[in-house]
Amino acid sequence: MDAKIFLSNPQPPDTADISAGETAALKAAASAAGFLIFNLDGTRMLSKAELLDYTAGVLGFPNETGMNWDAAIDYLSDMPSFHDDADKFLVIVNNSGDISRANPALEADLRETFALSAEKTRQAWRGKTILKFAFVR
Repeated sequence: MDAKIFLSNPQPPDTADISAGETAALKAAASAAGFLIFNLDGTRMLSKAELLDYTAGVLGFPNETGMNWDAAIDYLSDMPSFHDDADKFLVIVNNSGDISRANPALEADLRETFALSAEKTRQAWRGKTILKFAFVR
């Protein structure tokens, strides 16, 4: 994967599957491009409740976050509002294979939530905010 191309384009693809060996290059490119980088650990996301609670904490969602996918989409797409008006975000899901092994439907829901969040971000912020996700196996 070409990290610079992936990160520089506010249009899809919004998610990438990468190997652990590609993570450092992606983080370096994201940092150089001014992205806020968030690291999630798939080993802490093996049920829907764990995933939503842990993700909300790591991503700094407001305390009133609801425990459902719709709330996650809303908060993900509104991250500039509670991250000092930053406009570039990269969320890295390390050990994502653990999620799919524990619950393939949960990983599918997470991927769909991320894709919908990126699309809603484009619409809400009129293409001025980039929200990207990487799944590290």
